[in-house]
Amino acid sequence: MDQKRSVNPSDDYFTKKEILKSSARGILVALLGFVLFSGLIYWSNSGREYPLTDSPLYLDEIRHFPADSCGTHVVLIQPWMTTADYSNEQNFRKKIFGYIKAGQAQGLIPKGSLIVFPEHIGTWLVAAGEKRSVIHAPTIQKAMTTMLLSDFFNSGFSLRNIPEGKSKVPVAIFRYKSPEMRRIYRKVFSEVARRTASHVIAGSIVEYTDPKDSLNAPGLYNVSYIFNDGGAEVAKVFKAYPTSDELDFLNAYQTPWRRSVVTPVGLTQVFICADSWQPHAYLQAKADSAWFVAVPSFITGTGHLQQKWLGYDGCPTPEDVARADIGNITEAEAWDRYALPG
Repeated sequence: MDQKRSVNPSDDYFTKKEILKSSARGILVALLGFVLFSGLIYWSNSGREYPLTDSPLYLDEIRHFPADSCGTHVVLIQPWMTTADYSNEQNFRKKIFGYIKAGQAQGLIPKGSLIVFPEHIGTWLVAAGEKRSVIHAPTIQKAMTTMLLSDFFNSGFSLRNIPEGKSKVPVAIFRYKSPEMRRIYRKVFSEVARRTASHVIAGSIVEYTDPKDSLNAPGLYNVSYIFNDGGAEVAKVFKAYPTSDELDFLNAYQTPWRRSVVTPVGLTQVFICADSWQPHAYLQAKADSAWFVAVPSFITGTGHLQQKWLGYDGCPTPEDVARADIGNITEAEAWDRYALPG
């Protein structure tokens, strides 16, 4: 005999009640998620406006060497840059042109000059458009952490496919910031060249680029731009010998040859910092009939030139270097002996 299960009307009531509770919990979780996401979006976009600043120039030392056979003014500018100077395009332009105007006021930048800025002058534009908490962060690590969190869409995408052996965070940040950094850098230094009617070797900038050749893969490179007196870009020079710190996130540019560029002082080669320590670079410059060599450089830390030289960094030591000098002469003496003047 078949037994039929008795149906209690209250069972259906409790089932519907549980469904309603579950639905309410789902709605509450979704609402909470929406509120949190909206808060994250608001936090991400807030605090990115930075006021126009009056950053000091610190024009404590101006040297003029009038007795020279060159016949053309070569102007070397070593600016005092603060994090606020890199907060946006307006502050960066104001600071750079502060030095240009000061030089012009003293008659040191006539038309037809060659103006040279330091290595990495454009690299810290990575902070442009970022939150004020990034600009005022006490350490680079804290600044990068805030950048990753506040630009989570871009950083999440850029963190993919990082080359093995490279630090993920700086590579990711420079990847997605590179287009805006390059735009500001090129715009400002092109304007410097045009308004001074001079050629400009614009130090250098870290940029993500594809050299489009068989020797070099797409990636981050240390690059110097050269502009003519009309503001047009006439050449790009890639750093071939990054330091060990740079190799943590930069590619070394592999190239058998670099061309000289016509500037007011004649055919010119640009060696970015450590590239000037390579003997074959000068043989190459001579073979290309270069008359002048410019070396935009960046040295970290106050008093670094007075410290003991620790030898070549990031590349093998050339054969013509006296091993006894390592650890026994100063950094400044090593520059004199093995870099440009040597």
